[in-house]
Amino acid sequence: MTRAEVLEALARYRREARRAATAEAPLRRRLSALVALATEARAEPDPLLRAWGERAVFEEARPLLEEEPPTPGGDGWERAQRALRSHGYASCPTCRSPLADEPTLERLRARREERARELERRDHAPARATAAAEGLR
Repeated sequence: MTRAEVLEALARYRREARRAATAEAPLRRRLSALVALATEARAEPDPLLRAWGERAVFEEARPLLEEEPPTPGGDGWERAQRALRSHGYASCPTCRSPLADEPTLERLRARREERARELERRDHAPARATAAAEGLR
């Protein structure tokens, strides 16, 4: 198998895994599709494609399979926390839950931004692999 063919096949595995992981379908159906795709990758005759194809499937499935819950709230939640703090509150006047301190808010913001960069990188990975494969032809 040529290098271009391997890269093209890897781009296909990534694209199909991404499609399965983000589909508007029941979780069981999405997981079944990902398992079938990983099984297909493991059956590849080329050892490089076999290893990297399976890895590509699992990397694209990672957001679906992550055990870590998403960071709270996003921008609106953070703005509300900061607004209450700026008015001198240490806890929410409605539910009495403690407000996040500044280091926690900064850490959550940084994690949210890093997650957005990671999703952007993954969104463009199949296109980069296809472009690389076409450049090798």
